[in-house]
Amino acid sequence: SPSEAQLLSWKPCFEESFRVFNYIMTSDVAAAVAVAAQSAVVPLEATNRSKRRESREQRLSPWNLFSRTAPQEQIGLLAGRKLLPPRPQTPEVSQAIEAEPADAPSRSASGAACRAAQNLGRQARPSSALRRPPARQVKRSKSRERHQMGVPHQVRCRSRGRLRGVQRQRALQLLQREGEEEELQDGQVPRAPAIAGQRPPIKLLLSSFAGHPPVLLFDYHPAVGEKQMDPDRIVCCEGRGRPEIFFSHSGCVHRYNAVLNSFYYGGLEESFGAVPTLLWGGIPRPEALREFRAFQKTNHFPASWHLGRKDLLWRNIRSMQQRYPDGRFDLMPQTFLVPGHFKFWMAARELEPKAWWIWKPINSSCGRGIKLLPSHLTNKVIARLESKQGIIQRYVERPLLLDGYKFDLRLYVVVTSFDPLKVYLFKEGLVRLATERYSLNPNSLKKRTMHLTNYSVNKRSAKYVHNRDGKAPPAPKVAVPEEDLATMELEEEPEDCPTEAGLTDMNESEDEEEGDEASASGTSASDPQGQATSKWTLKDLQEYFDAKGLDYPLVLSKIKELIVKSLIAVETPVVSAWHNGANYARRSNGASLVGPNQTCFELYGFDVLVDQKLRPWLLEVNTCPSLSSSSPLDKRLKTQLVADMLTLVGLSPHCEERPSSGRSLSEKGARVHTRPTVERLQSENLRLRDLGEAEWSIILDAHDEYLRRGAYERIFPDLNFQEFFRIQRYGNCVLAKWLREGGETCFLPGREDLRPNWLPLQLFTGAC
Repeated sequence: SPSEAQLLSWKPCFEESFRVFNYIMTSDVAAAVAVAAQSAVVPLEATNRSKRRESREQRLSPWNLFSRTAPQEQIGLLAGRKLLPPRPQTPEVSQAIEAEPADAPSRSASGAACRAAQNLGRQARPSSALRRPPARQVKRSKSRERHQMGVPHQVRCRSRGRLRGVQRQRALQLLQREGEEEELQDGQVPRAPAIAGQRPPIKLLLSSFAGHPPVLLFDYHPAVGEKQMDPDRIVCCEGRGRPEIFFSHSGCVHRYNAVLNSFYYGGLEESFGAVPTLLWGGIPRPEALREFRAFQKTNHFPASWHLGRKDLLWRNIRSMQQRYPDGRFDLMPQTFLVPGHFKFWMAARELEPKAWWIWKPINSSCGRGIKLLPSHLTNKVIARLESKQGIIQRYVERPLLLDGYKFDLRLYVVVTSFDPLKVYLFKEGLVRLATERYSLNPNSLKKRTMHLTNYSVNKRSAKYVHNRDGKAPPAPKVAVPEEDLATMELEEEPEDCPTEAGLTDMNESEDEEEGDEASASGTSASDPQGQATSKWTLKDLQEYFDAKGLDYPLVLSKIKELIVKSLIAVETPVVSAWHNGANYARRSNGASLVGPNQTCFELYGFDVLVDQKLRPWLLEVNTCPSLSSSSPLDKRLKTQLVADMLTLVGLSPHCEERPSSGRSLSEKGARVHTRPTVERLQSENLRLRDLGEAEWSIILDAHDEYLRRGAYERIFPDLNFQEFFRIQRYGNCVLAKWLREGGETCFLPGREDLRPNWLPLQLFTGAC
């Protein structure tokens, strides 16, 4: 058997397992059992290794999408709650310890003590709501599956009020059937009923069109405020009529409170064996998407590293620059990939010997590894740069300053589909300021808090001030002196900033309050209200521009153009990877749709820098932007960001494939026709009302999604960018045809000449 010294050597790799082994191998068994009971460990015969092996065997195929599962200690972190604390020592354990002599342990006494510790460990486990539910097989009658979600044909009428009532009634009936008791096989344990008041209700947002299924509605956290919605479109499900909808959270990404709270207040439960509706994790493999069911979605597109990696992003943009050499795709500063293009950078450096350059790793975040390169470099530095993989960019020496401080913009962009491309911009982005006044003095090259605007860099400064969002500040804490920060090298890595290669963007710890806010008065830039803060919103920036006489709408329009062109540049490789994992699992509704199921959506963080000429420059794109709540402003903004995004993407409330409307548009009077070609869609001879069922299904989905956009603004589809696509895809051409004919105006009263008469009636016209 291994000695105690050997066990100690294994501790760094097998910490949890070592704890259990140490309790077994020690000579003082009774004392070890007491410690184990006080720590409320798992039963001694169930090690972590066996638990992991059991979880891998019981895991469903969609879990293979990610690299690893969520750690056991994070099971109870839903809505910020942790596992139950260890319970105090019980009389049973005390009696077992007293019966065991310290100098001569006996097997009978130690066995009784172990059994007492095991029973105590079982009592200290989380409640049944946080544990994996028991596996069971359910017998569902075919009559339940034949029920339909849409409005029946015999009750169809021209009265919108009556149709709204029928659609609401049908939605409630379906969800009541989801909550009915199910027949279980012999030997199966039924699920324990939930205690009333513990789980929030599930809210459904009815579709704008009659016969279309509803989607899940995600509310804000109560501390953020109440979402302004049309009450006629909301169906609240609780009690026996409440369905069980699950999400899975991979262990390869950080568990942000803003995300978990949105899941919780949306009524979702974490999946431990059940089929999840939403899979939140890393970048999926295309073959994993083929196993998805029709109602499942994941929060990343395959091959989205074409945006996240700086070298691949530049390659795609450079390819567009070669196609359009007139400067319309000059989105990033002049960039060179090293070591491959090192000689070209040396030639450009000789042409402008006084220019500054900046070296960046190809796949890092939080400002780690960045080096500023002055005009004069030694041969040793040049040799090191030639041997390291990264990118070298022209440093923007004349950025726009806010009261003398450098800043950049963090803009949140949601792509609900790449084919057809649909892009939404969150209206409230972040303005991140440096904490030291900007200077072009060569002696300031090593000052991170002057040239870098990353939060993970500036939060350690004594001059950093959190934006309290109008709330009272807490008691000040001791901050890092600015003198120590000024001597830090630019390539020094922050301790809490893993790279984005593993999709673990944990650069901001939860509820972190660092920095002496009281001492920062007059040292940071001030917002229009006179408040000295280091982080603004876009609304604050607009007020600052108005006060200084700058054209804010012009800058914002240029930024939107930059975002759309960046996504068009990477559209081809992303759509190609997504088509490799095409999923055609359909509900039995008889509809002939175009393309595979929309199994993916993604949130991107665009980092943009504005120069003195009010020209925006793309710095990088984060495929896994930080959603931590380091200040009251972050809590409010990122909670709204996540909740509105989940409502926007349109998650289905069904746990299995069910017919959504019962009858296709063709059976309701749609004329069967030959699908028009891309060339015909781009011509003026084809009328919008002459399109068929498949084309109008794309239009109805886009318009229904637009009406639940929340705090997002749709920036694509847009007719100004249609020419830049390398491949004119059918869905993009259909939406472009719709926009040329009037777009959303075709659904307004009095514009019946633009749409066919067999379309479903629009019940709601207002956005939410």
